[in-house]
Amino acid sequence: MTEIEYKTLKKMTIQQTGANDPETLTHFAEMMKKQNNLMKYLSILLILCGIPLSLIFFGIFFVLGGFILYFFVYRKNLKKFNQFIEHIKNDKEFHAEAVAAKAAKLQSLSMA
Repeated sequence: MTEIEYKTLKKMTIQQTGANDPETLTHFAEMMKKQNNLMKYLSILLILCGIPLSLIFFGIFFVLGGFILYFFVYRKNLKKFNQFIEHIKNDKEFHAEAVAAKAAKLQSLSMA
């Protein structure tokens, strides 16, 4: 995932969730990974239904569709979501906000 893709996906996630913190973005990516499991199960179902139907030549398309769905949709999206989570963990913007929040908390404790 390039930096441009990360920034685009981050902007889209912030627009949908309304929050700009790493916990919310990570939670959103985890939810998308769970929804992506539907594609995995659908591809397995297509393959399993296509095997017996391949005797009448119609099932070959089911098997091919299942493999395409698994490798080009499920695996590609899963990889992208995992990379998005890694980019969130390594995002310097969030680290700077966390350091500033800790500094403000320490300053308020020292004043008390």
